[in-house]
Amino acid sequence: MVADFDDSKENLRLVRRFGFAIDHEEFVVGLAFVGTVIPNRAGTILGTVSCALQEPRTATEHLDTLKKAVLKCANGLPWKIGNPISNLI
Repeated sequence: MVADFDDSKENLRLVRRFGFAIDHEEFVVGLAFVGTVIPNRAGTILGTVSCALQEPRTATEHLDTLKKAVLKCANGLPWKIGNPISNLI
């Protein structure tokens, strides 16, 4: 769990660098989550996507597969749904 401001800053720096965040039982005991943002074509954040995995299955191989799947999903969504922001104007 992120305990102080310096830890929070470092955590955000890593999320920006790698493009995803991992939560190991910080909010739900027994579950790990991988999440990322959904950008539109201009880079504006439209939302987020995440996936949960039972903690015993968060071995490196499973976590790497989950990270790739979440990033692929987030990067593909704007192209499949078009630019929802333009539909609002």
